[in-house]
Amino acid sequence: MRPVSLIRQKNLLFLIEQYGSIARLNVALGRSKTDATLSQVKNFAPSSATKKPREMGIALARDIEKKLNYPVGWMDEEHPEIQPLPEKQEDIKLKAEEKKNSPSKLTVIPLFEIRRRSTDGRFVPFKIGNVQMPDIFIEKSAYPIHAEKAESFYVDELTSSDLVPYGSIVILDKSVRSYTKDGLYLVELNGSVVFRKIISSAKGGFIVQSSSTNSEHIQNLEPLKILGFGVFIWVQQAL
Repeated sequence: MRPVSLIRQKNLLFLIEQYGSIARLNVALGRSKTDATLSQVKNFAPSSATKKPREMGIALARDIEKKLNYPVGWMDEEHPEIQPLPEKQEDIKLKAEEKKNSPSKLTVIPLFEIRRRSTDGRFVPFKIGNVQMPDIFIEKSAYPIHAEKAESFYVDELTSSDLVPYGSIVILDKSVRSYTKDGLYLVELNGSVVFRKIISSAKGGFIVQSSSTNSEHIQNLEPLKILGFGVFIWVQQAL
């Protein structure tokens, strides 16, 4: 069996690829863009104290899972559905032929944008198009979701923050209408539709974040009307 340190490093490489850079992954984790921890783990950089290669410990692995809404232990497991094992050459050729001869199955998810209404200044959703996703991505993701329960939102300059960067697209499970676990939610608050991160507090109640530096502790979620739970986020990046 592959050592857990190598599995965690492989999963870290996947997350860096998904977010586009270590800096963006740092921001998603609530860290400084220039935090060197993930870079050191990625490269197994030697510790200045012990001279041993830096590996991802349990605390960091659990923190990443919690901040990115992955199940506990996800960093410790191999995920062939997103990181397939090497295949034999003949198997690769056969699958390529099968893919060529069969149309790809896509799921159409409505795409919304949260705009400010000129009449009353509230933020409300407007449909601006659709997003097409391969069915296999929906079925094999860390958080499987049925297509009929999915909605997507484009994040513009009015609604962006370090929680949901400008230009990103958030896929929501719109069947979630109450707090189920820590994570990103679309909520109706004071008449406006906005993104908020909701975290259960050890002191009781909840921490509601509009950004990594702006949060509020509340005893219950009655002021918020939950409209959906954030499942995926694509962050725009230059190629």
